[in-house]
Amino acid sequence: MEDSSYSYSFKSKSETSSGGESPAPSKPPRKKATGPKKVRRIVQTVLILAVLVLFGSTCWFTVNDKQQAVVTTFGKVTSIADAGVHFKLPFGIQQVERWM
Repeated sequence: MEDSSYSYSFKSKSETSSGGESPAPSKPPRKKATGPKKVRRIVQTVLILAVLVLFGSTCWFTVNDKQQAVVTTFGKVTSIADAGVHFKLPFGIQQVERWM
């Protein structure tokens, strides 16, 4: 077997550039906004998420397999739902009463 050795040399960018140019200055790290705009944005995001959660939690109802449900819109019967997951209008527009 022949023993061969390899040598590698690594040079930095400043050593490999020609003409003695110095590397481009790096940009300072960007600061994160911490003023009133940031606080307003966070509050808006939290409020939007809260409304979506409230909306989502009042739009769905489940009827068990041995039940039926009566859906009323503003107090008038609009439909009868069988077993399964169903959609209804939120915030008291439609209400559901389950019957055995």
